Amino acid sequence: MSGKPISKIWNPEYYSVELLPTGKRKATCNFCGAKSYTENASKMKDHILQCPQADEETKLQFQPTKRLRESKPFLTSQYMFGPSSEVNAHVDEDKSQRDVLPLRQAPRIQGVADQIGQNEQNTVTGAFARWIYSASLPLSVTENPYFCEFAEKVCPAWKYPSRFQLSSNLLESEVAHVDAVNASAVVTASTIVVQSNGWTSVKGKALINFMAVCDCTPIYLGTIDSKAEAHTSSYIAELIKSKINEIGTDKVFALCTDNAVNMRLAWHLLRDDFPSLVCFGCAARSFSLYAKDIVKIPEIKEVVSNATAVLKWLKLKQLPNTVLNEKCIEIFQQVMTVHISIESRWGTVFYSLTRLQQLRMPIEQTVMDPRLQSGTDEVPDHIRQFVLSYAFWNDIEAVTHILRPLVKAILLTESDLPQPGLICHIIQQMKSFTEDSDDCRHFGCKVHQKLLDICQACADVCLSDIHFAANILDPRFRGEQLTEDQDIKGTQFIAKAASESDFAAMSPDFEMQVFEQLGEFKTMTGTFSNKFKWNPAKTMHPMSWWSSFHSKNPLSETARKILNVTPTAGPAITYNWKRRASTQMKLCSEFGVDRIQKLVHVSSLLALQKKQKQGLTSFIADLSRHNFNVIHGPDNHSVEGTHMDEADSRMLMDLMESGQFDVDELETDGVEDNADYSCDV
Repeated sequence: MSGKPISKIWNPEYYSVELLPTGKRKATCNFCGAKSYTENASKMKDHILQCPQADEETKLQFQPTKRLRESKPFLTSQYMFGPSSEVNAHVDEDKSQRDVLPLRQAPRIQGVADQIGQNEQNTVTGAFARWIYSASLPLSVTENPYFCEFAEKVCPAWKYPSRFQLSSNLLESEVAHVDAVNASAVVTASTIVVQSNGWTSVKGKALINFMAVCDCTPIYLGTIDSKAEAHTSSYIAELIKSKINEIGTDKVFALCTDNAVNMRLAWHLLRDDFPSLVCFGCAARSFSLYAKDIVKIPEIKEVVSNATAVLKWLKLKQLPNTVLNEKCIEIFQQVMTVHISIESRWGTVFYSLTRLQQLRMPIEQTVMDPRLQSGTDEVPDHIRQFVLSYAFWNDIEAVTHILRPLVKAILLTESDLPQPGLICHIIQQMKSFTEDSDDCRHFGCKVHQKLLDICQACADVCLSDIHFAANILDPRFRGEQLTEDQDIKGTQFIAKAASESDFAAMSPDFEMQVFEQLGEFKTMTGTFSNKFKWNPAKTMHPMSWWSSFHSKNPLSETARKILNVTPTAGPAITYNWKRRASTQMKLCSEFGVDRIQKLVHVSSLLALQKKQKQGLTSFIADLSRHNFNVIHGPDNHSVEGTHMDEADSRMLMDLMESGQFDVDELETDGVEDNADYSCDV
């Protein structure tokens, strides 16, 4: 088998290796046990060389002994302008030192080019500008004297752009490029979903953001500063109408917004102009508000409030925080950060409580530490009472178990990957969990009934006909868990979508063929009786399954169109707000809305390209195909007294720690958006 050989640093003699849920390997040093690395053999070797517990014989095996080979310098000023270059004189002077240095420490540049062509100048300047825009760096960075010194030393011939150029011609050039890319995405897309949401900027301005998802590819449509205009249904409907006309009425299939009352009224106004437009609420937003309503239940709210008091005391007080870090190092051999939840991100309650559970032992030791028994840093009585109470920890465990399936549901839906058929499946599992789980009965019958009512209210608001239709057409589910009424609504939606397709006009009996094929699909008979085709349905994306095995089927076009709808506005809208907030805070706050909009326009595409190159969503995509259940039981549809798999809890925390979730949100207060929907019963 060919390929890169495995480094001997992975030998169990040196590191203990653990396979993470993400598929990566986590290695812990066997000598000191204090250092852990994830898929980084180079750092593992460096640690062995510096580890005070490792023996000299082991260190000798990883000592870098390679020498830098003599090589001809690339085009330097010596070869262009003669031997008088100071740079090459300096390089020749240090040549003897370089030859005896290990490979890792040897300088790799033997000279610098003193001239570059115009094409190279433009290429380097464009790459530099894209770095500035994507990282939301201040445009005045080129005025920093240390940057100027750095640029002169690296490449004296490169004329770095000024602040004015970065905010004018270079920005306009990137905007034109982004517009071309977006236009191409619109032309080639088979399904386009327009997304909208309101937000209050860091300057206190009421803004409305617009995005579009073209076959899993989100593009930025713009931001409207409503100024003195009230966000009424008619005003919002007119704004959305203009964006739909801008894209093309024949291209836009659906509209996804939050579930605020003004948005729902805007849907009805838009249907007068666009009868075939499908409107529905953001699923991830509904699940987040579901978590909000759970936390608002008085008994659960008290538990979260008490836990937050403990977390704030540990995080915001200097001495308790220092003592806690010492205890963590003694127990876990590393410092574990305390996370405090924020109101605008209700899923963070789960992460903060889970971290509190992980830190139970060091926290108990902290409140008993002699240094915190007197003086200004004395442990408050209520904090000591909470931490040393078994009831306190039992309540926290129950709340985390209640929230954990919901947090995984948000994870599965808050993605650019279209999974509309998954929404009904998730809500059905949440109902089963709420009905059967012992944790939902932990706080008594009244709380259990409130949880059932909140779950039903969320289902009523979140689910629409397109979700029923997608669940029917999803080969993993085929509508088996739908009620009779939901099945009828989903079937009617499929029939309506089929009647509006291009094939319906070409074939008089097209709708009848679709109905016949739908019946065979649901019963796995006729055209769909081949078991070989059903095996990949468990792991393939539903739309890919239809394209691969039934592309010529009359039902296929309608199925692919419905299954290609992104059921949430979360990733496109939320991440774009973060980029805008970062841009306004870091990039010259005096910029107007138009300039900020252009900067966000460019950074949106650059962020998308980065995500596609690095495969940041690949794990979420795999998760939605292989582990799309939010609860675990004998048949994956009921829990019957079981808890959600603890491996899922570790997976969610590992994803947060690895950057799949924005940990900064747990550290600072967020900005509430303008939506006022709640699942209150």
